[in-house]
Amino acid sequence: CAQLASALDLSVPEAYFVQVRANMGEFISDQSYAQVVDASVGVNFGLRNVPPGFATVPANDDDFRRNHPVWPVEVFAHDFLTQNFDRQQGNHNLLFNGTKYYLIDHEQALQRVYSAASLEAGIWEVDPLYRHIFYPLLDLATDWSTFYRKYRNIPKQQIEMWFRRLPAEWLV
Repeated sequence: CAQLASALDLSVPEAYFVQVRANMGEFISDQSYAQVVDASVGVNFGLRNVPPGFATVPANDDDFRRNHPVWPVEVFAHDFLTQNFDRQQGNHNLLFNGTKYYLIDHEQALQRVYSAASLEAGIWEVDPLYRHIFYPLLDLATDWSTFYRKYRNIPKQQIEMWFRRLPAEWLV
């Protein structure tokens, strides 16, 4: 999903596969975090650190949403396409420094799509997206054309390559 977001010109930190070896937690002083690391042995998803000055957007910051009306529509469309229901009030998975943003945390995306037998209309859920952080900005006049044009320009072979590169242990 990070690769797809990048291809759609949405801002995401550079993605990496991170191999976590057994007992790596012994090098971490915070025991609660060390336990998380030790429970994550194997291939994990990681992101390059973002520059200093980025923080999560306040959950109830309506001014933020009103002052940035262009890219929130594309973020919402991306989250609908990937069925990522996790970017919502109180858990927006978005870093912002006043002018630039980064989308983070795509772990719940594609679960419904991936488990479907085929890509048919019935697999797409809409109701969870009513809680999306940018849903209040949408109305009948919302222009989706920029997103759709960018999406149509992604070669099918590129999307297939992203799936082929996923670690086998993730495809269960």
